[in-house]
Amino acid sequence: MSAMKMAVASKEDLNKLRLFYQVIEAYHRDSCVTKDQFDHFSDEELDQLKTIWKSNGEIDWEQFIALGWNYLLTGFFRVHFGYEVLYDNCCDPSFDHLEFKPWISKSIEVLSEIDEYLSPNPKNAICTDSVLHQKVKEVLALHEGKEVVS
Repeated sequence: MSAMKMAVASKEDLNKLRLFYQVIEAYHRDSCVTKDQFDHFSDEELDQLKTIWKSNGEIDWEQFIALGWNYLLTGFFRVHFGYEVLYDNCCDPSFDHLEFKPWISKSIEVLSEIDEYLSPNPKNAICTDSVLHQKVKEVLALHEGKEVVS
């Protein structure tokens, strides 16, 4: 049985979506958007937005919508649906913040306990450096963001 796979949103997708959102947020907050409100953006970020400014420095909303539609739409869906897939499969909906589902949290706890039990006691039937213990160490290393050494 194969599962449906979701395309990963790239850093570029995330940055473009953030830029697009920041323009909308600035307009909502200030009722107008001018180039000088974005002087904290990098030159690269400003370059991505350069087509949306009129010669008087105000935003050209028609161009802004075109940029959003043509340039950001694919990334938006990867970001949005990627989040939904991860949230539905990994997050506990009873929290108001991102928290692992109980089975994931418990699995990590159990693997930590197994590692603590096996590490100092080479007399265990399944001992230190056994195949099982190495697999437990690999999973824990992945969870901690460490490189897995086989």
